[in-house]
Amino acid sequence: EYAARLTHDPAEVADLGIPIGIMATVEMTRRADLPSLQAGAAARLEAMLAHGTTTVESKSGYGLDTENERKLLEVNRRLQESQPVDVVSTFMGAHDFPADVSRDAYVDRVIHEMIPGVAADGLARFNDVFCDDGFFTVEQARRILGAGREAGLAPKIHADQYRPIISTSLRPGR
Repeated sequence: EYAARLTHDPAEVADLGIPIGIMATVEMTRRADLPSLQAGAAARLEAMLAHGTTTVESKSGYGLDTENERKLLEVNRRLQESQPVDVVSTFMGAHDFPADVSRDAYVDRVIHEMIPGVAADGLARFNDVFCDDGFFTVEQARRILGAGREAGLAPKIHADQYRPIISTSLRPGR
């Protein structure tokens, strides 16, 4: 997808039948088993180490359900235990919304199910949310980051990639 998008318009990429975007990666992640994900990531870590990288941040966010978000974070844990590269794990269940759940229900699932389980099992150090136009709102991001902080996960935020909604919401009078 990445290479195709460098040389083609996104509509052309879609016409070529190449899955694009977060949800394409979500589908591939859900189909992959833990050993396959771990083997692929281990190979990438070995290449990174060969070029001098000794610490990486690895995020979930491509499962968008409890089982698959945990699967990705478990890969991180196993890599941390088996590789010389330090793997810093970030939970990013709030990367996008799955098609089969309402947005409000998904936010509640992230806050009340995913974050507490991830934190209790020590699967991540950070909690990240994608706050942008078409993704998580400022209020949803506040709730998710607050829940993560209460559970002991340090907050991170992806924001304003497509439209300045965070900076707009912080202006006086808003």
